[in-house]
Amino acid sequence: MGTPFASTSTAPASIVRPATDAQIVRALVPMLEDRDWASSDQTAYVERAAVLKLVIRWATNVMDDATPPAISRVVHNTVGRLASHGEKVNAILAHLAEQPEQSRHQGALDAAKLYAPLSKEGASKLIGWLDAQGGKKVTATAPATDDQGWVDAETVPAGSYALTIEDSSVGNDLAFYRVDRPTEGKWAGFVFVKLELGPETQRLSIPAQKSVLRRIAEVGAREASILYGQKIEKCGVCHTKLTNKESREAGIGPDCRKKFGW
Repeated sequence: MGTPFASTSTAPASIVRPATDAQIVRALVPMLEDRDWASSDQTAYVERAAVLKLVIRWATNVMDDATPPAISRVVHNTVGRLASHGEKVNAILAHLAEQPEQSRHQGALDAAKLYAPLSKEGASKLIGWLDAQGGKKVTATAPATDDQGWVDAETVPAGSYALTIEDSSVGNDLAFYRVDRPTEGKWAGFVFVKLELGPETQRLSIPAQKSVLRRIAEVGAREASILYGQKIEKCGVCHTKLTNKESREAGIGPDCRKKFGW
């Protein structure tokens, strides 16, 4: 079977016949979620599918809190929020392809193929490939939550965490979050989850906050906190700058490491 990712067309993205809404919503969205394509040894296929999964999520949820504001602006300024999903997907792919960091991209696919427009024909081939991959084996158990769906403090303590953007191989492959659990004052007992954007934080909707907490719980608070420390070079527990080489590699400060046993 021919590759569903390579494109022989030299036409610009603006005149490529994009994937249809039906192909995206009825086939690609559920198949990219449910099929076990990430375990394939066809690395080029996996890289392209990973990018498309993320881009399709953004394109079909342009105004969602989890969609980066820069991506929402790209859609608004190029094709508009009323455009078809396929047009949005290709607008986002074109934007990602133009990012400076793509000149340093290393992988089975070069940046031109990784972020090539998704055509109707290409979507059909991708659907066929995904269909041949088999379903995921679900073994994980749901994290403990209270009666309103909030993951408890024992499972996800207050602190900072890093999560991979699911199956993503694009430049911005991590998201950083701050979990606050006040113990005093009028907000004692509440939980607040915010997205870290440089020195600022962005409020998330209640459903998005619960979703982030569940993802941290599934990955493991220890692992997500350590990843934060390694990438940001600040302790995910106390937010102190990690200046010691051992602490940077461990992703956590020495005092917090002793306290939590991480």
